Amino acid sequence: MSTILLYIAILIGSVLIISTIVVMIKFNYRATRISKNISGFKASKGGRMLGTIESGLEELNQQAQWFVVEALSLESEITLDIEVVRKSLLSLSMRHPLLRMKIKEKISPVTGEIIHYFQEMDNTNTVDLEIIKTSADDWISVFEDESLKPIDSANGPLWRGTLLTEIFNTSEHKYNNTIIFSFHHCIIDGTSIFVFYKEFLDSLMLFHKGGKDEPSIKSLPLQPSADELLSHHLKINFRDKLIFSIFYIIYLQIFFRLNRKLQRDKSKNIYLKKFPPLILKDRHIKPATRVIPMYLTKEETTRFFKCCKDNNSTVNGAISAAAIMSIAKILQDGIIKKPVTVPTTFNIDFRNFCHPGVPADSLGCVIGICGIKTTVPVLKNLKIDFWDLARNFTIEVRRKIEKKEPFNMIKIPELFQLAGISQKRMIANHLKRKSKTGRLDNVLNMSNLGRHDINENRPYELIWQYGGAVEHNIGPVFGNVIITLNGRLLWTLLYFTNIVSDNQAKEYINSVFDILKEAC
Repeated sequence: MSTILLYIAILIGSVLIISTIVVMIKFNYRATRISKNISGFKASKGGRMLGTIESGLEELNQQAQWFVVEALSLESEITLDIEVVRKSLLSLSMRHPLLRMKIKEKISPVTGEIIHYFQEMDNTNTVDLEIIKTSADDWISVFEDESLKPIDSANGPLWRGTLLTEIFNTSEHKYNNTIIFSFHHCIIDGTSIFVFYKEFLDSLMLFHKGGKDEPSIKSLPLQPSADELLSHHLKINFRDKLIFSIFYIIYLQIFFRLNRKLQRDKSKNIYLKKFPPLILKDRHIKPATRVIPMYLTKEETTRFFKCCKDNNSTVNGAISAAAIMSIAKILQDGIIKKPVTVPTTFNIDFRNFCHPGVPADSLGCVIGICGIKTTVPVLKNLKIDFWDLARNFTIEVRRKIEKKEPFNMIKIPELFQLAGISQKRMIANHLKRKSKTGRLDNVLNMSNLGRHDINENRPYELIWQYGGAVEHNIGPVFGNVIITLNGRLLWTLLYFTNIVSDNQAKEYINSVFDILKEAC
């Protein structure tokens, strides 16, 4: 019997080794073809080929997902002139090439795959700005409407603006305006969006003071893709190909197909196991991305930052700990009776890793996403346990960055491409799995945009900014975007009508803020 088992083991091992060699040869062949594909590509009209991140974001935009919707509020003692807004936005478009682009695609003569590339629009002297009658203080309903309108990338531009009707605050004798911007994610991220905002406010001030109608503006150069800037971190070596070859054979070719045939594609998301997606109960629900704006006052923000410093924690660690602890409490009906592990993803800015460096005044998407699993213990003392959790989260994030795990976001799609599996196919396969309702395994995504102080004696002051990526078809259960703007911590909660109810979203975010305030 043992001899038979030995022969079977040898046979299986031999098959695996031979299969791995065949797959490795296939990978190397495709790598050569893809390299020729890239080197032989020539973009017209000042464009370039999209990188891996950008191409993935374009595929998602075609599914009406992962484009960015942002609302910002302006306050002033003077009314906002619509023509001044148009001129200001046009000046930004003249300066930043990505604001003048569209995305075209063609079939590669080498690999037969679709190539996405930037191409400058034929008419670059206009901006896509819509003026609507909805009041500035009713911006949340407009935000949801905008979340249902993907960017028209084929015709461009890759962004648009919606200006709501101005209101006058009689108690403060000031005008309030709300503008909602929608961006293709490949031209903007949480860092570059503040380049856009600051230049927009500067232009408003210039034209308000009687600046020239057509200022002499020199266009910045179109920056390379993140793939090129990070190429020294993204080299796929023999070990990467070997590990992925074994994964490809054992998991993708055997277990994954077997699971699909047995229909074992149930979601592993721990939140959705307890609270199934609403759309599974009611298929008539219209998927949309909704937003709940939250904030700490300047006094509360100052006290919170002091607490972080006193407890040797980063702000990012503390806000992430509050979000994770909130989910843990909700999963156990308010009282954590046993340790629970909450899968989370966090955004990371790649700019510090780029070579050559990214100019501080350029637009573009140079970020990555990395996963982390955090275990919340049984709480004995909320303050002590909270700050332990915050410090541990920060330590784990730093460890993952040191191990270069965030770069896998780019390397993994490239490895799949070597296997002949495009990002388009990966997205389509995920959307087909109805029991997952487009949810990934992470309950939360955390995006901390840092601190910004940008009101410097301008006639129009930026009061608040809320927004994030549209993810009602693909994404986490809750998206969290945090920024400290002019001394106030602003928190955008993004949730999705097909996944959770308004009450579930409010329960989560109210719990987060209760924890933050109790910890301080």
